[in-house]
Amino acid sequence: WSSQRPRDVVNLKFIYSHRVGEIYRVLPSEQHRWVYYKDMEPGECLLLKVFDSADDGRARFSLHAAFHDPTAAADAPARESIELRCIVFFGDLPAGFGDSFIAPHLLPNSPDQEVAPKRVEASLPSDEW
Repeated sequence: WSSQRPRDVVNLKFIYSHRVGEIYRVLPSEQHRWVYYKDMEPGECLLLKVFDSADDGRARFSLHAAFHDPTAAADAPARESIELRCIVFFGDLPAGFGDSFIAPHLLPNSPDQEVAPKRVEASLPSDEW
């Protein structure tokens, strides 16, 4: 957390016909300190907190990236990853909270089945997250 700054990212807006999604694109910085888990085994997982709404000094973001490993054997099996996003609520929730929720992309004829955005817009680096 301490090696990343707001100017280390640009905000990318993915504009679809019915919604806008946003992600950060990481820019190179000599201040970044990266960790690589080279000896992970099948069945192991790594959990990254990529956002926290608390702004009291704790880590709010975890920049992460992929790269080509030049030390990998030429015949090494391809690495695989699965990205799963979830929202975690802490504390008491009202009775019945979320009982009728259905993920939008699972609804019949949902526009959320649209895969490619109509366009992508990039912001300029900023001093604010």
